[in-house]
Amino acid sequence: MTSDDLRETIARLRQEWRDVRCAAENRKKAILSITDGKRPERRDKEWRLLRKRMKSIAVRLRHLERKLNRKSAHEKKK
Repeated sequence: MTSDDLRETIARLRQEWRDVRCAAENRKKAILSITDGKRPERRDKEWRLLRKRMKSIAVRLRHLERKLNRKSAHEKKK
């Protein structure tokens, strides 16, 4: 995978993470407007799945960014 491919993949994943984050925030606002209590969003399955998806995307992003940084550092040495 070339550096350009990595950058494109990272950009796509960042946009996907933003979309999931927006959906999770909207879901949380909807839950909080309906119910009262301590952290009712934790009991909502859809919200939990969105948070889980955000975390998995973040890990993939971190790994790709690390790979890109290592590749660019290696290219600079040459």
